[in-house]
This record gives sequence, C-alpha cells and structure tokens, in this order.
Amino acid sequence: MKKFLDFKRIMFMNEKILLLNPKIPGDILGGFPLSLAYLSSALKRDGFTNILAIDCNIAESRGPKEEIIRWKPDFIGVTMMVPSFPMGKQKLEELSANLPESKIFVGGIAAAVITDEVLSIKGVTGAYRGEGEKIISLLVNNSSGELWKNLAGISYILKGTRVDNDISDFIDDLDSIPFPDRTLVPFENYLQDIHGSDRKAASIISSRGCPYQCTFCYRGPAAGKKFRARSAENVVVEMDQLAEQGVTAFMIWDDNFMLNKKRVSDFCDLIKHKDYEWKIQMRADSADEHILKKMRCSGCVAVNIGIESGNEEVLKYMKKGITKMQSRNAVRLCRENGIFVNAYFILGTPWDTISSIMETVDFAKEIAPDKAHFFEATPYPGTEMRDVAIRMGLKINDSWGEYRMKKTDAPIIETKTYSKDDLHKIIGEANEYFKSYNHDA
Repeated sequence: MKKFLDFKRIMFMNEKILLLNPKIPGDILGGFPLSLAYLSSALKRDGFTNILAIDCNIAESRGPKEEIIRWKPDFIGVTMMVPSFPMGKQKLEELSANLPESKIFVGGIAAAVITDEVLSIKGVTGAYRGEGEKIISLLVNNSSGELWKNLAGISYILKGTRVDNDISDFIDDLDSIPFPDRTLVPFENYLQDIHGSDRKAASIISSRGCPYQCTFCYRGPAAGKKFRARSAENVVVEMDQLAEQGVTAFMIWDDNFMLNKKRVSDFCDLIKHKDYEWKIQMRADSADEHILKKMRCSGCVAVNIGIESGNEEVLKYMKKGITKMQSRNAVRLCRENGIFVNAYFILGTPWDTISSIMETVDFAKEIAPDKAHFFEATPYPGTEMRDVAIRMGLKINDSWGEYRMKKTDAPIIETKTYSKDDLHKIIGEANEYFKSYNHDA
C-alpha cells in the first residue's frame, strides 16, 4: 500500500485537512483528544502540514461553521463514538451541504459497530474500521480519485450495497507511532485533576488491545483482543517532553497498564527519581504488593479499578474474570500502600435483580475504596451484553444520544425484575453516599 502514498505524494502535500471530534452529549471525561492528535502526528510525519482540528467537546476549541466553510478543507477526517453519532451526523450534514467537494471519512468505534448508520450520513464518503495512524496519509493522498476504495478497513456504499474491505492487522510496534500532536488544540484546556495530586495531569496511552472477554466492553471492536504495548522507555520520553512544558502529572488511560509486570517495573525504575505523579486504570486481579510498592515509590498516586459487581454470579455472566475476594485484596493492597482507590461499579445488567444490585452497593461499602462511582449498564452495539439483552427479550433504547459516557439518570435496558426508576434511585443514592464518604467516620 505504500505505493499509493508515493504515487501522488508531491501533488497532494498541500491538501487542507480538517480533523473533527463531534460533541458527546452530557458529561464527559474531558481528556485530551488523543485520537485526533495521533492522526495529526501521523500526517505530519508523512509531510502533510495544512491541518486544522476541531474538538466539539471543549467550548474553547469549537470552530465556527463559517470559518470552516471559508477555509474549504479538501479532506475531513472524523473520529466518532456511538454517543457522539447524533450530533456528529448533524455537524457533518451541515458541513457537507456547504462543502460538497470535501471528502469525508469517519473512523472510531462508531465506524466499526454502527457502520450502516455512519455511511447513511449525507456527504460521508466512507468509513474506516481500524487504527487510523496506519491509513490516514494513504487515505488523504488518494481521496480525490478512486484508489481509496482499495485500502484495507474501508467501508463504502456501491450501487446501494455496502462494501467492506478486510481489516488490516493492528499495529504491533506502538513505538513506531509518533507521539500525539499536542499543538493541535489548546493543550491547557485539557489538563485535569487526578486524585492524590494537586498538579494538573496530561492524558497518555501506553498500550492498546485487551485479551479479556468482558461482555459490556465497547472498546473491543476498535482496539482488538491482542495486547500491544509501547516500551517503558518510549512512554517516559513522552512524559519527559511534557515535563519540559511544565506538566509533571499524568493520567494513563490504558485498559491494561499492569498486564505486563516487567514493563511496569521497568517503567517505575525509569521515573522513580523524576518527581512525576501518575494515575492508572487497573484490574483487581493484577494487584501485586511488590509492584504496587514500586509504583507508589515512583509516583503513582491513584488507580481506577473496575470492580463492576458485588455478586459472584453476575460477575461470571459479565465474564469479567475476577472474584469478590480479588477485589477486596486489590483495594486493601492499594490503600495500604498509600494509593488512592477510585472504584467503578455497573448496575442494571440483564442478569441483575434488585437483590444483586443491593449486594453490589453493600459490597462497595464493605471494601471501602476512597471513592466509588456507580453507572447503569449500557448495551453498546458490538457488545455481548447487548446480544444477551436482545435474546432475553429486554427492551433496549436505541437512541445513541442516550448512550452517554458518564451519566446516571437514563438507564438503557428495561428489565423484567425492576423498573428504570428503581435503578435510577439506587444509583443516585449510592453515588451520593460516596460523595460524602469518609473512611475515618
């Protein structure tokens, strides 16, 4: 495929490229738009420099539609999640009506799991189901003709029928990907608080892919099941570059940061004298006293742990691969080593009853994390949980705008054993309890 890029390289290096991250309804995590930043860095590596980025989730970064239309981008690349589909569709149809010559390609999780709906958006040329850094330059360079239709992972409509090209392999050597382009949007708008630190943190991803089988996970179709990690040295170089800009705290958003314990140990050795502070996400079954001590000594101040349920049977149906005992142990070890614990729980799965839901709330109080967040189960397209709910005959809300990343007031699944109002009330009370929770009380 490299020949496609070389074939018209000189002719199209001045293409105007707009990278767009549509608004996700409701509260969002507010982290730096790494998906756009990685696309931009890949483009710049290959010689493209005329790039504009719009992240509609941050007010300061929203570009007026009139400015985009006056700029007349040749290529519009969109990273879209399922919850951002409704507002993304509206935005793209507005742009395409005014920019009929622009080629619009949509990637991200939405392109992988609701492909038909993405391709139905007026003005969308095609969808890409895979890792964007591998194809973005080829796509831009060949979008003015028909060669893009030969690229792996592309989906498009031909004479009323959807065509899906085979997806290429995921990128194994993550060190080969340039660091995300943090000049793309105002960097200072995205620095965030992390528990256990009074510094503002930058977002980092140091690995991709997950070998586990959680039935509720919406990321699998886009990230793959194979765990792929950057080297510890590569991650630290990125942190050092951020430190040169005055940022010495980091939120590492990996799904499986602790999967490779040797990499974690090497990482800790490299930064233990750098006065960095950092937070990760971890599985309960990865808790190891030796490695947690080493993490704390090298600046780890907090962890997010997905405990999900306090009912063993529900955990089995979730295919989480952990037990309540492992969760107890993980929370205890982290707290004993001075690491702040933020625990996540999912309530209202197809397998839940009022009894199992209350058991989960009671379990959260028993294990006493520093903080806990309770979310309602959301059957994202492409997840096994959604398939199960459909087979069980449960009513599911298919309004993608309701599939918010951070909400507690609009359950998507209607079960036969309790009402949505019941679930909403329990979740609200549980979250309120942990807002005012004090270990010493």
